[in-house]
Amino acid sequence: MSYLTRLKLKLIGEINAIPQFLQGNYFTELAGLRGIAIILVLLYHLGINHFLRRYNCWILGRLGVDIFFVLSGFLITTILLKEKVRTQHISLRKFYIRRALRIMPVAYLYLIVIFINNYIFHLNIDYKSFISGFLNLKNLPISGINDTFTEHFWSLSVEEQFYLFFPLLLVISINKTTLIASLSVLGILIFSLLGYHQIGLLCQFRPLTLVCKFFMFLFWEGPFTLFIGSLFAILSFKNVINFVQFKHKSFLSLILFILAIAFHSNTFYFYTQYLSEFIFDCLIGCIIILSIGSRSLFSKLLNAKWLIWIGTISYSIYIWQQLINLIPLYWVDHHLFGFSHDALFVLVDLGRLIAILALASFSYYFIERRFLKLKAHFE
Repeated sequence: MSYLTRLKLKLIGEINAIPQFLQGNYFTELAGLRGIAIILVLLYHLGINHFLRRYNCWILGRLGVDIFFVLSGFLITTILLKEKVRTQHISLRKFYIRRALRIMPVAYLYLIVIFINNYIFHLNIDYKSFISGFLNLKNLPISGINDTFTEHFWSLSVEEQFYLFFPLLLVISINKTTLIASLSVLGILIFSLLGYHQIGLLCQFRPLTLVCKFFMFLFWEGPFTLFIGSLFAILSFKNVINFVQFKHKSFLSLILFILAIAFHSNTFYFYTQYLSEFIFDCLIGCIIILSIGSRSLFSKLLNAKWLIWIGTISYSIYIWQQLINLIPLYWVDHHLFGFSHDALFVLVDLGRLIAILALASFSYYFIERRFLKLKAHFE
């Protein structure tokens, strides 16, 4: 039997078992990877590029967020497929309740805190911004919703919209979902590359230009990356992707992670807009599968207790860091207090970091964890 025939049979075959490496309910390696993702987000928001630009390199804001998206697509799809295998069906009601209990309490509390501060301190945040945040529409191009205090809610909106529709596809048909996700990833990539590089025909055929821009806007910022994470999960369950023989290669995951970071950097010699981000997402998908249950060097790093802890509270960090990061850098530029500019910059960032971790810890242990315990009743 040829390779293509075996591949076809795997793709159209039913999912009847859970892969051995996904048997567990909690993967510490992925908590560690989530920790790396939020650290990258923090480094960007705390201004690490202030120092890196001297060496003609910098961290892009989307780096950590894209890791979160791939992780999210992979984990959510894995959870749903496990339920399908074990119970022969997927309960959308329980899924939506679990997602609401996971996402909304901390996010809504943050919006309420900002709303109160907006009233007290006259921050001039348009009320449409709060409405779009509560309704998970922050990623849409609606005038008046792009304030700095809630702009990070765009990623939550993307995820919630994805969670609303993607499980429906899995309930209808896993094989059709596989086909739709595959065609979506390829189609979005092709249209984005055509649109960005203004390939010949686009300059002469305006409707095609508009189609490309439509796909680039609607799907690239989030859904594209979530689809890739979901595809890696589905193809793992179908045994199309099987990295068992590579799991104990000590340096493989680490090398792939370094390559992924390099490809995502627009200072990389071979960087190509959209194509490089696609390669980055696929490499992160490979790293996820290689890391779970592995004894490789990178997996040992991901299993570091401090990194797992950072990953555990990463959602609260992501929500609350925006508030702390808005402490104006005006003080660094105009009140040096005898310090050099760089020294005071570092001190301010250390203060911000401590405040973010303290606030996120309070949020996680006293708010988020309570709802996570309630969420467990719907699993």
